[in-house]
Formats: sequence, C-alpha cells, structure tokens
Amino acid sequence: MRDNQAMTRDQYLRCMRHLQSLAPVALVTTGRTGSDFLQSLLDCHPEVLMFNGALLFYVEFIATSVCIRSGAYAGEDVIDEFIGRHIERFKSRYDHLERKDQLGEARQQTLDLDTSKFRWHATGLLAGQEANPRNLLLAIYGGYGLCLGQDLLAAKILFHHAHHFTELDAFLRDFPGSSVMLTTRDPRATIVSGIENFRAYSQTHDNEIHFYTYTARVLADTEPCETWSVRYTAVRLEDVPREDTMQAVAEWLGISYRPSMLESTWGGLHWYGDRLSPTLLAPAGWTPNRTDNNWRKRLGRLDVYVLDYLMESRLRHYRYPCRDAHWWDVLIIPILICLPLRYERRFFGPRYILRNLGSGQLRSFFCVLATPVYYVLRVALFFRYYSRTVRGRAFRGSWIDVQKTA
Repeated sequence: MRDNQAMTRDQYLRCMRHLQSLAPVALVTTGRTGSDFLQSLLDCHPEVLMFNGALLFYVEFIATSVCIRSGAYAGEDVIDEFIGRHIERFKSRYDHLERKDQLGEARQQTLDLDTSKFRWHATGLLAGQEANPRNLLLAIYGGYGLCLGQDLLAAKILFHHAHHFTELDAFLRDFPGSSVMLTTRDPRATIVSGIENFRAYSQTHDNEIHFYTYTARVLADTEPCETWSVRYTAVRLEDVPREDTMQAVAEWLGISYRPSMLESTWGGLHWYGDRLSPTLLAPAGWTPNRTDNNWRKRLGRLDVYVLDYLMESRLRHYRYPCRDAHWWDVLIIPILICLPLRYERRFFGPRYILRNLGSGQLRSFFCVLATPVYYVLRVALFFRYYSRTVRGRAFRGSWIDVQKTA
C-alpha cells in the first residue's frame, strides 16, 4: 500500500503481516568502509524496506528508552520518543555529520518528512500487535516507507543497517535466520581513513584508545560472522558502484537489479558523503581510484611492512596488492610490532601529553593515563595476527568476487 490515501485498519493489518514475512538482511561496516554509501545505492529500490542510514535500534534506542524502561508502555508513546530521538532522520537539515543537510543536485535540498504522518502510519501498523521491539522496528520502517510513498506490499527484504556487530547480535535475536552483508575495504586505507578523518572531525578520537579499538575492528573484518550460523557476504568499497558488482549485490539480496542502484541518494536526493570524508564524493559513477586515499605514504613504510605481513592471507583473498613474505620477516616483524606506529608516536610526545593534561577535561586526562595500557593491548593484538600468519592460517571470508564469478 502507498501513502496516497487514508488507509483503513484492514490495510494496515495486511501491510504489517507482509512486513512480518519479509526476508531480513542486516548491513554491518568493518570500519570506514562505505556502509552508508552502499545503503544509499538501495535508497530508491521499491523491493527494499529500510530506514534513513544506520540505526542502532537495539543497543541505543531500546536499551535507553524511557518508555520501555518503565515496563508498561504504549506503542504510540514509543513512536513519539523515537521521533524526538531521531528528528534529524525526518528533517535532514539537522543531520550535519552525515552531510544530509546538503542533498540534491545543487546540494541545497533536504529531506522534510511529516512526523505527524509518520506517527499516524507507524501506530496504524502497530494496531492490534504486541508492541515488542520486533514489531516496533517493523512499524518504524513501514511508517518511514509510507512517508516516502513506498508500496509496502512490493517490498521483498527488510534491510537493517546495524552498522556494528553489537547491534547485529541484538537484531539476530529478534530476526533469526537473517542474512548479513558487510562492507570491507583495503585495511590499510581503512586505518588511514578512520584515524585521520575522525581526528580531524573531533579531538575526542585523538588517543590510543581509539587507535586500538578501531584497528582491532579493522583487523577482524568479517571474522565475527564465522561465530554465528548466518549467511553472509562482504562487498568491497572499491567495487561500488560498478554495474556488475551491483548486479551481483541484487542477486545475493534476492531483489531485481535496477539502474537506480548506481546512484547514491537519500529520499531520492543525491548524497555526497558524510563530513568525515575530506572531499565531496560524486553520487554516481565508478572509477578505479575512487577510494584511493594515498595510504602508502600516509601510513609510512614500516607500518605498511608490518600490516602486509600480518594480513597477507586476507589481502590476497580480497585481491589487494601485497608484497611477498620472506623467511626473515619472522624475525623482523616481532621487533617492529613492539615499536610505535606512525599514528601512535604523537601519543607519547610531550606536546600531546601536556596539552591533554592541561585541558582541564577528565576525559583527556584519562586518555593520557590509558595510553600505555592500550598500547600494550595493541601490541598483543598484532602478535595475535602475527601468530596466525606464522601458522599459515588462511583467511576465508565470503565476499562478492565478480572477477571470480564472471
């Protein structure tokens, strides 16, 4: 049903039953790997029901909801709370971080959805249903789709941008049997993007804690999916929006391929990437160097040398360039692992330490004290991957390899 006329209770019920039957798919990022970009390519697809960007529905909204915490709540109250907590998703002029305040051909348009209409549709879909998290999520997605004029009965998949594995874990409990799609990227480029772009945007990420947690996430890539019995695949950021890749994505998702999957949009309006990205990204068109961020020079030769060895199997698995390993690497790499990487050296410098200790902020003070602790954790993390390489453990993550299937 489309939002082109007043819907009856029976129509809402029919739509909700259809939503409950959709094949659930979760999207997870493994760093700065373009999960929002991939989702935006599905924005105009009539067979995909989704929300505006990543939604940490379980780990952020449900876990902290005032209504749900009360133990006795009405579904319409939860919807009201959701609107207030996520107003920028309906009125994108408030979404500065994701640069959704600059949509459209001339970057002068925004999404401006009627929140009253969303509330009407979401509560209509919830009518007669238990207001549990699963049904609330379906009603939110359905209400959002109706506000955009989507025919809910034409949808084939529920596409939840979980973003993180913690959200995925909670999503899988409510939607068992979900398929999982992950975005990946050359891990060396991912580290450069995640460290430099986050630091440039916010100084709260300029510390060893962020460096360790982010690097651990990049190194893990799709491995957490191996701990769940789920159907999953990864999509390389370097391959989108190539037409053959998007055709393969459509086939894996079980939807039809459409030319709209070659353009990045939100609500049908062109999107140019978030503000963490140093430059505007073209909403359409693929080039071989689209995601190149000059990581070879920005990481440093020794860092690249170490990372190439630790991830040799994975780099070759994803067809990324990688130097050949030699017998002497077994002796040299352990020494280099113990030395600070280029991005870590500043955390031990007197200027960085004095600036943070003198900031008067408790968080900055804590980050300085935590530096040696997280540095040891980082060294231990690298030795874990060093051990895997020495033992010849092969990386076997599933991914959409168009070259292999051509």
